[in-house]
Amino acid sequence: MKYFICACLFLIHARAYAVTPQGFNGTCGGLTGTPNISVGTLTTSGQSVLGSSLRFSSGNSLLTESWGMGVTTGDSTHPFHIDSSALVVGSAPGGGTYGVGSVYASGMVQAASHNTVASTVSATNGSATTLFSVSSATGMYMLMAYIAGTGNASAYVANAIISVESGSARIMQQTSGSLLSISLSTTNVQATQTTGSTQTISYSYLKMI
Repeated sequence: MKYFICACLFLIHARAYAVTPQGFNGTCGGLTGTPNISVGTLTTSGQSVLGSSLRFSSGNSLLTESWGMGVTTGDSTHPFHIDSSALVVGSAPGGGTYGVGSVYASGMVQAASHNTVASTVSATNGSATTLFSVSSATGMYMLMAYIAGTGNASAYVANAIISVESGSARIMQQTSGSLLSISLSTTNVQATQTTGSTQTISYSYLKMI
């Protein structure tokens, strides 16, 4: 009886004040309120509401979610803020140093006002090959196409600035290589290489609205 009473008092004390299971490794359905909990690994199957902050004390700590993770804030005056650090998305190069406030993405960056794309196509000799199609929305594309590994930019690199307005596309400025050029077929952006054999053309562009 004495041990049962002690256990009940401990549970009441833990719920009313703070629980500090040092090195806790376990699963809980949700944490609500303002508990002070020190854990090794904590897996929650429900919603966990924190009264103030979530702090990782060791290096290379991970916040893992198998099905994707959303970050929401109260309103436009209370943004999601990364303080005194940088944001790295994807695989970071080894030994990289990033300035405070910097954003690094190993993949493509897309937003409502601009996005970047990089890809490759196989192109037969002398044939205009479609790289991509511009959208009908008004915007500007800054494009670079090249045949990699040649070491000859004057022959194997071409650049173009393409403007689109309500579905009508136009090349505003272009610099062609002696063996690689860019053209438009309605809204299809195409590249033609004349090296004498089939080549892989790499390209990347920045679209701005």
